[in-house]
Amino acid sequence: MAQYGVGGVKRNLPEPVVILADGNPPTHPAPLSTLQTANTLICTDGAGEKAKMLDRHPDFIIGDMDSHNKASLSHGTDIIELTDQNSTDLEKALDFCIQEGVVSATLLGLSGGREDHMLANFAILSGVSKKMKLSAVTDYHTVHPVSDKEDFSCISNSTVSLLTAHGQPTVTTTGLRFPLQDQCLLSSGHGVSNFAETDKFSVKVAGGIVLVFIRHGD
Repeated sequence: MAQYGVGGVKRNLPEPVVILADGNPPTHPAPLSTLQTANTLICTDGAGEKAKMLDRHPDFIIGDMDSHNKASLSHGTDIIELTDQNSTDLEKALDFCIQEGVVSATLLGLSGGREDHMLANFAILSGVSKKMKLSAVTDYHTVHPVSDKEDFSCISNSTVSLLTAHGQPTVTTTGLRFPLQDQCLLSSGHGVSNFAETDKFSVKVAGGIVLVFIRHGD
């Protein structure tokens, strides 16, 4: 992913940091709560208007600015225009976070709209997770890229799906109804629709990256 010079002195970006991408705006209480409690809200080009519709004012808008009306912004939004067409606006926003020393962020607006954009967004989520701690919240799931061992809390009996994002990982789980023990995910559907037996479970991954999808409660 390309690096961009966006200024000299690093800004102090208070946590939690949330990036709103230009997919469908969130409607479920889980992503809406994440949006409303963000202390730093970064929008990709085109997502700033969606944030305003949800009563949130972006702190930053980042991208090539081919989808945003600058005149519609109220005072206080820092616009960072990056015209390089070799990376997406989401990649540019994440590059900005890395340069500013952000250690973790939550992504919203990854799904909906064009399927190629959606798949690229989840590929970016997994790829950049090697550089900073990332998660995504959609209207259906909270999504975590896992490349080591992580423990999760959830509602008991939540649907949990595991999908390979990179490499040929072996996976070990505890606390799921259908456990895996040093197993490769044999097909794209092998890890779909498992269930948490209690309100906690763990996933251990070696040799790649797995996306863990935890379904929201109704």
